[in-house]
Amino acid sequence: ASEDLTRPRFFAVALKSGEVSELPLGFGLSLAFEPSGNRVVIGRNSLDPARWKRYHGGTCGVLWIGDPKKQRFQKLLTLKGNVVLPMWLGDRIFFLSDHEDYGNLYSCDPAGRGLKRHTNHRDYYVRFPATDGKRIVYQKGAELWVLDPATGKDGRLEVSTSSSRPGLARKFVPAEPYLNEWKLHPQGKSLLLTSRGKLFFLSNWEGAVRQLGERQGVRYRLADWLSDSKRIITLTDEGGEEGLEIWNVFTGKRVRRFPHQPHGYLWEVVPAPKGNLVALADERFRLFLLDVKTGRLKQIDQGEVDEIRDLAWSPDGRYLAYSRPEMAC
Repeated sequence: ASEDLTRPRFFAVALKSGEVSELPLGFGLSLAFEPSGNRVVIGRNSLDPARWKRYHGGTCGVLWIGDPKKQRFQKLLTLKGNVVLPMWLGDRIFFLSDHEDYGNLYSCDPAGRGLKRHTNHRDYYVRFPATDGKRIVYQKGAELWVLDPATGKDGRLEVSTSSSRPGLARKFVPAEPYLNEWKLHPQGKSLLLTSRGKLFFLSNWEGAVRQLGERQGVRYRLADWLSDSKRIITLTDEGGEEGLEIWNVFTGKRVRRFPHQPHGYLWEVVPAPKGNLVALADERFRLFLLDVKTGRLKQIDQGEVDEIRDLAWSPDGRYLAYSRPEMAC
């Protein structure tokens, strides 16, 4: 079989001459040399388990260990999860794995024995660990953490970045390049739009633009007019988890926030032109109807191969049309 040249391979660059030569290690995405330089650990298939959590399929990350000179390699260890980004510190090999449902740092000896977990995060996955040969720094959520394997101490790294005074000053950002969505009023007399995750309402000819919702720190999306043409429904991540809210655009006040619902990440939120129903389509191929008066949520359909899309109500609000793929592309 011919060699697959599309897969990433390893190369060495001579510091003095700049000469580049391919290492005889096959394909891979990461590697770590033994401190003595005799053996190497190769990471193949994957770099970041957080992008595809708890994946157990054929392209799962795997580590191989061996002697490049002898061209003898074997799998370091077998775990039911993504095993990636090896780092060789002293007499142990550290790596990232989610075989216990969350991405954490582990280590084992060069024979694949003595598995040990060094971090215990259950909120965010450990991501992109790197080492200076003594400590390991990694990302967790929007934070940097440092692990000292010698002491077992693991803690958040406080980072302070300075900035010039002009960089700290308030500035006006044009809305057009960051325009996310827009919805025309049912009578065509005003416009509802979101820009940079913020929600705005403006009339066609009179009055200033008005911002709805929190001024900072909350993202709004999929806003649309309800059938009374006075209220809107929108998704907001206030409180850390997305939820549906109803706002009165003329008073600028929130009318209602619905409690956490069993729907997944929503692709479409489409109110009926008459009545109290709102159609919702999520990433789990499901279609729901929400009664904004009672708060009752009802699943009415489920796709098998792809998301339900293109929700469209009849003018009288009695019928809902949508696309439901029957076969994968």
